Amino acid sequence: MILLAAACSPTPSAKQSASQPEPATVDTAVAGVAQSVANGPADFETPSGNVGCNYIPDGGNGIYHSPDGGAELICDRIEPAYVRLSLSAHGISTVEPQVRDTGCCGGPVLPYGAHWQGGPFQCGMRENGLTCSNADGHGFTLSRSEVRAR
Repeated sequence: MILLAAACSPTPSAKQSASQPEPATVDTAVAGVAQSVANGPADFETPSGNVGCNYIPDGGNGIYHSPDGGAELICDRIEPAYVRLSLSAHGISTVEPQVRDTGCCGGPVLPYGAHWQGGPFQCGMRENGLTCSNADGHGFTLSRSEVRAR
C-alpha cells in the first residue's frame, strides 16, 4: 500500500531542488545514519529494531504526501502490539492502533543517546524509548512498554 511505502520505505527523489526543505540531521558521528538523513526524506529505526520512523518533508517524497501537504513524521512499533503514530508540523500526534499495512521497519539505526532532527521535528533515542516532538512541542514517546501521544 502507499502508506507502507511512506512509513517504512521512502524513495528520495533523484534530483534535489532549491525549494526543498532543510536537510535532516543527526548529532552523532554514526556515518550510516548521517548519510541516510542528509538529503530530505529519511527513515531510521531504534537499536532494538522494534520501532521504525519515516520523515516526509514538506511537499512529500514523490510517493506519499501528508494529508495537509506539510512535513510529517510517521513511526511504527511492532511489539507487543503493532501501532503507528503520526505527527505533523503543528498539533498533537495521532495514534493508529489498527494498522492494515504492517511492514515496518528499516533504515539505519539511531543509537542510544543520539538525537535526530528533520524539518520541524526532533527525536531523542534513549534506552527507555524514542521521544519525538514538533515545532509546537507536541509529540510522542514510543517503546515496547509505552505509547504516549502529547
